[in-house]
Amino acid sequence: MDEERKNAQRELTSKLVETVDELERLLQGHEGPDRPAEDPRDDVFWSSLGSLESVVEAKARLLSELLELVLPTAKLLARPIRSFDKVSDPARVQALEALFGSMPTRERAAPWLDLPAVCLLGDKVPSDMSRARPEDGGIIQARELFLLMDGRLAWVESVGTWRIEDQRLLSDTTIVRACEVTPVEVMRESNLMLLLVFLRDLLRDNHPALAGQHVPELAERRERFDALVTDLGRAMEEHVVHLRRVGDSPA
Repeated sequence: MDEERKNAQRELTSKLVETVDELERLLQGHEGPDRPAEDPRDDVFWSSLGSLESVVEAKARLLSELLELVLPTAKLLARPIRSFDKVSDPARVQALEALFGSMPTRERAAPWLDLPAVCLLGDKVPSDMSRARPEDGGIIQARELFLLMDGRLAWVESVGTWRIEDQRLLSDTTIVRACEVTPVEVMRESNLMLLLVFLRDLLRDNHPALAGQHVPELAERRERFDALVTDLGRAMEEHVVHLRRVGDSPA
């Protein structure tokens, strides 16, 4: 029995020594005996992904500058984010909130939801309304991008129900998720063209929000906006030319 314990102890000691040796080799940058050498093509792959991320970051910097240009007009349209919810029947909203649980309740507690903002992307229009018949009803799923008046951006997700009563569309929605995001995060998943169209609309002379209002340097802001977008268009044209060549050259 003593001999068995000694053999087991020697085996354990040997494994510990091998483990320590392997750790030392890893720390020193050496490969272990059973560890395959890294494929140099992996570095090329990750480097290429880094280039794609650089494009996203460049678009994000442009977006940040464009948002600064439209903020003076946006302030004339801004209202608290919570007010964008549709409520025709408070009891229905309460029932929805009870159904969705505690996590959305915490999301709805974000204090910045009470701050003025404008919606840049998304809406709460039911996507299935085109197929609706009289007295029909359905669900609403919305994901909206908001610009707060201090320049912050936020995604707000809402769910709810809609119904038609007496040829009127009635809906009730509640926030289920709300999170602040960076311009880079927005650019990773948003349609830049749609954003540009909406933002430029805020700078037109006949915008309803400008009636009787004065926006400092409006003409200069619009000119700068157009110049930035023109430069972006030229850069993207060159980018597209290179993209079209991808795959044409031999491997």
